[in-house]
Amino acid sequence: MAGRPEIDTNRVFLYGSSAEVGYVYELLSEQPALWKGAVLFHPGGFPDLAGVKLASVFVDAGDLEVEGVKVTAQFQEEALRAGVRVSFVVHAHSGHILQSIAAERERAQQLAKFVADN
Repeated sequence: MAGRPEIDTNRVFLYGSSAEVGYVYELLSEQPALWKGAVLFHPGGFPDLAGVKLASVFVDAGDLEVEGVKVTAQFQEEALRAGVRVSFVVHAHSGHILQSIAAERERAQQLAKFVADN
C-alpha cells in the first residue's frame, strides 16, 4: 500500500474493536515506527506504550464496561509520559455494544474530529 499515491504513510492509524485490539497491540509492539496512532473501540485493556512512537490514541467505550478508574488513570499517566495524546469518549449508560442512535452519532462525530485533528 505504501507505493500507492493516495496513501499517506505518515498518517496510518491502526483500528481495532473489542477482541481485535489484541492484534492492534501486537502490531504496535512489533512495528512501533509505522503507526501514527490507534483507534480503539471497546478495548479490554490498554496497550503498553513503552517503545511505541504513537502521536495519539482514540478510545471509545461504554461507561458500563470501561476499565476501572485506576487503570484508566494509569494509562493516561503512561501516555502523558510517552508524549501520546489520548482522546477518551465514554458513552453514558452504554455497555460493550452501543444500542442508541445518540451514542452512535456521538462516536461518529468524535472520531471525525479526532481524524481531522490528527
